[in-house]
Amino acid sequence: NSLVYTNAISLTTNAVLRAVAVLQGLPGPVAAANYMLLDSSVTSFTSNLPLIIVDTLGQAIPDVAKIGAYAVFINTNAPGGRASLNSPGDYVGRVGIGLHGQSSLQFPKQPYKVELDDESDAPVDYALLGMPAGNDWDLYPPYSDKTLMNNSLSYELFESMGHYSVRRKYFELFLRSTPGKLTANDYQGVYVLLEKIRVATNRVNIAQLKTTDNTPPAVTGGYIISKDKYGTNDLTFTSSSGQLLLVYRPKADAITQPQLDYITGYVNTLETALYGSAWRDPASGYAAYLDADSFVDLHWISEYSKNIDAIRLSDYMSKDRNGKLVAGPIWDWDLAWGNADHLQGGNTNGWYYPQLSDNDDIWLRRLRTDPDFYQKIIDRWGALRLNVFNA
Repeated sequence: NSLVYTNAISLTTNAVLRAVAVLQGLPGPVAAANYMLLDSSVTSFTSNLPLIIVDTLGQAIPDVAKIGAYAVFINTNAPGGRASLNSPGDYVGRVGIGLHGQSSLQFPKQPYKVELDDESDAPVDYALLGMPAGNDWDLYPPYSDKTLMNNSLSYELFESMGHYSVRRKYFELFLRSTPGKLTANDYQGVYVLLEKIRVATNRVNIAQLKTTDNTPPAVTGGYIISKDKYGTNDLTFTSSSGQLLLVYRPKADAITQPQLDYITGYVNTLETALYGSAWRDPASGYAAYLDADSFVDLHWISEYSKNIDAIRLSDYMSKDRNGKLVAGPIWDWDLAWGNADHLQGGNTNGWYYPQLSDNDDIWLRRLRTDPDFYQKIIDRWGALRLNVFNA
């Protein structure tokens, strides 16, 4: 029943692979530039986790850019709930793959970004391993987090608090980058398949901006901005308070000037209200521009897990059409739960926010001085400690 990975059959042409895919009812498109045989060191390999096998066809995986490769995603549908390299693929086809991350690239276990493509490089949406359909994903290696759980646990908690969190699935990765059989040396270890933060019905469910959406109300959403490290190709702007922010969506090559002007102006108007004399007025102060409850929850997921990257880095916010600025979704929580050696991150007790500078603690430092907002923090803790955080 195996399609590409077999120790008995060689499949060498796209036509044969497509025919087999049709007969087996597999999602397409399915093709391969060469065939793959299993070495005896892996023919009996099984796992209680799904398996992902990537064949780069001898190409090195680059940073920033992507290369074309082939991948097989094998779910744990076999009898006994295990996956093997001889199991039929849940998805078999072309992918674009590249390195992903910054500081994590220094680790021997590399992070990757993948996009599902057809033979003409058009994007393919598919529900990988039972998750909602999508085109682009992260293959995340929790190398610095020896529990392998910090991100997944934090995303689950944030989801339980009533917010969208990127869906995730543990799996084991094989990566073949040299010709020959797939061997035990191609085994990369346990990874997490993560949704990328994207504007989509199944992900950040806000309006999808088109290039023709340049006047109200269409131009008012949807945007994703972030406070994070940035690269030379990232689109950034500096707010009136001096915050350097990234426009994450729409992408730099898709956003129009009226859209960039709008989101820049909205953030500046928010800051004018937040730092103005009437900042606590519910009609004209900060509450008219940001969703206070979402920022309360950002405070608590950051403090409860004590993530020393929270708020100051990988801090995403979205704005829907005619909506307020909403904190989240959260991202990059590997340095939480005591897994850090700076900013007192090695101590799971104690407050995190006093470790932050004024520039790092974007807007929340000001919000916490509002008695009404601080009461929201107190009230939310009273609820969370009885259910979501009572584990």
